[in-house]
Amino acid sequence: MGILCLNCCQTNKTSNSIQEALSNTDYSERNKDSNRELKANMNEVTKINKNTNDNSDDEFKDYNSSDHIKPFIKSTNDFKTYQIDDQIPIKSQFFVNQNMSNPAESYERVAYLGEGGFSQVLKVKHKQTGGLRAMKVIKKNTHKKEDETSIYDEVNILKTLDHPNIMKIYEFFQDNVNWYLITEYCEYGNLFENFKDIDNKTNPFFTEGVICCIMKQLFSAITFLHAQNIIHGDLKLENILIDNFNLINKFSSKSKVNSTIVDIKLIDFGSSRFFRKKYIVSDTINGTINYVAPEAIHGVLDKKNDIWSCGIIMYLLLSGDFPFFGESDEHTLELIEKGAYQIDTNNAFKNISIEAKDLIKQLLVLDHSKRIDAKTALKHKWFKLKLEVDEIDKNYKVEIMNNIKHFKTEHKFQEAVFTYITHNLIAKDEIEILRKVFQQLDEDGNGRISKEELQKGFKHIIGSVLGDLEIQTLMKNIDNDNNGFIEYEEFLKAALGNNSLLTNENLLQAFNKFDIDKNGTISTDEIRNIIGGDKGIDDENFKAFLTEIDLKEGDTMGLDQFRYLMKKVQRSHTCHNLERVSKTKVTSYKN
Repeated sequence: MGILCLNCCQTNKTSNSIQEALSNTDYSERNKDSNRELKANMNEVTKINKNTNDNSDDEFKDYNSSDHIKPFIKSTNDFKTYQIDDQIPIKSQFFVNQNMSNPAESYERVAYLGEGGFSQVLKVKHKQTGGLRAMKVIKKNTHKKEDETSIYDEVNILKTLDHPNIMKIYEFFQDNVNWYLITEYCEYGNLFENFKDIDNKTNPFFTEGVICCIMKQLFSAITFLHAQNIIHGDLKLENILIDNFNLINKFSSKSKVNSTIVDIKLIDFGSSRFFRKKYIVSDTINGTINYVAPEAIHGVLDKKNDIWSCGIIMYLLLSGDFPFFGESDEHTLELIEKGAYQIDTNNAFKNISIEAKDLIKQLLVLDHSKRIDAKTALKHKWFKLKLEVDEIDKNYKVEIMNNIKHFKTEHKFQEAVFTYITHNLIAKDEIEILRKVFQQLDEDGNGRISKEELQKGFKHIIGSVLGDLEIQTLMKNIDNDNNGFIEYEEFLKAALGNNSLLTNENLLQAFNKFDIDKNGTISTDEIRNIIGGDKGIDDENFKAFLTEIDLKEGDTMGLDQFRYLMKKVQRSHTCHNLERVSKTKVTSYKN
């Protein structure tokens, strides 16, 4: 059976299909999942097809507005000294807010990309930055109240995730008619679209080396998710986007391929769950029928569900066939429960390495308690056999480490502004090399840099060994969410340096973000609204927060004062300009 059999699964058979299959067999009857229609269509949230401009639909109209910047206004109240708690986290998720305004004020429609049963996906341009993004428009009149909760749940999960191989969310709008999810845009589509018409047995478009690269990034993303106690719940080719198609069409006779020959983004968290126990039992079933784990058929939700799905994906990419594919959905479920598949005697694996087949065998273990986890999978010898580290200019890496070494903000408000700029205003193509450096520093591939990995990085790149106190100070300066690790955007923020982040355009856009009511000033209430996060900030710490920037509750800040506070960092800490040593620009978007 060739890869064209995948067309049988093109209809996004999620939990709905599994339930139907179960109802036609002797399996016990289960309650229907009222959210499953929404989850099936959330698979389309950032699905990118071949781009064709379509300007005939006038549903998404442009609205013009102008903001008048008022001068700095401040009261003359006396200040009491407060000490802010250093452990108050500053997170990028604080800036992924629900926005009740019309999204047309911020985004211009570029192209129509596709649609599902209750939604459509648009390619849009962010008016402030000029950056391309994906907009998922979901109609409200087709959803129940509980489905609205499901959408909020997915947004809340995406907000917390900071990993180079997980889709980033920027904003979340709603009005009386629609919900609007604004995410990263990936022009090369998903793995299914790039794979469905290729007979992998005769035309190896995806070589074993390229597949190895894809799987390593997938395991890195899953390791990160599971460390946050999140089960993805619906891993499949359609939910893996290709973000960078670097040389994927070119074949090489080398035994190893570059570890960044292709970059992926994991999407669709509509079936995702937080878990606190080893596993939970549910009366509903998550997943897509050909990828679902045997224990999930009986309602057992476990992080090992994701590992089984990774095994299915790896088997499919290498052979062109599903390991379990019956004559009907019911038959497929029976085959999955038996767990018997062909690999050593399968001609499709004739030229596949022993190491690759060994990893598949460890992933597709019927007993989920004996199945390896994602962290263990990352250590498999297959990755060392097939992948080589990307070569990056040594001088460039030295400049990056020097920027990290000298990075420091003066107060929590600067941390917040830096975090917003890094998350929202820096283009992907401008940080391509930084992403590669991050992945090299992240030796264990779990998507974040530990204190030990940072220490090794300085020793390897600069040749100097930093003392424990100095490393602890660096971690404190960069690790703004205080979890003991440096996540991707925390690394970017420090590596870029102040000169790249604090352009006048970036500062104006950051000011506008804090100026929620668009009256030309930032009030203390507006500051509290953003930096308080979901849990808020207590009165004493907020007063200390304001004291750091010479404000008191009830004061307001104009654009000039805002710029002064940010430029104070620039004067205090001179960072290296990465453009001096690299042809790749490391600057912000400019209009």
